[in-house]
Order: sequence, then structure tokens, then C-alpha cells
Amino acid sequence: MSNAVINIRTDKELKEKAQAVADEMGLSLSALLNNQLREVIRTRQASFRAKPERMTPKMESIIAEAIAEYNRGEYLGPFDTADEAIKALKK
Repeated sequence: MSNAVINIRTDKELKEKAQAVADEMGLSLSALLNNQLREVIRTRQASFRAKPERMTPKMESIIAEAIAEYNRGEYLGPFDTADEAIKALKK
């Protein structure tokens, strides 16, 4: 795959904020923008959200507890059938 350069003009503050978001996500700004370009190609749509979707603090807490339970070996399964899973849940 050969690289191509895209030059765009944008507001300085917008670039800085986008760079900060990319950094929070552990991405370069180029990786973030390339991902967005791929998504536009894949869906043939441009999605504009005012706010990124993030987990609520409660959801983060629930997931952290689930991970802790898993790490302590407190989980059911795996199961070969749905009936086995349902029986285990009813115990």
C-alpha cells in the first residue's frame, strides 16, 4: 500500500482538540482520521455526533466488578448448550 498525503485547512483549536482526543484513545491523529475515512467508505455515510459515546461511571463500575469476579474464578461456563447455561443460572 502506498501512502498519499492529504492537506486540509482547519481551525487551530479544532486540530488541537482532535489531537487531544486521539491521544486519549492511544492513536495518532493520522490513524484517527484514516479510520474515519475507512468508515465513510464502508458505510457510504458520514456520522456527526456532538459527543462521543462513553460508558457511564456506573457501567465502568459494573464492568470492573465483572472483571474482578472473572479473575477470582467466580464465573459459570463454558456451556455446550443454552439449556446448560439456563440450568446453571437457576441454581
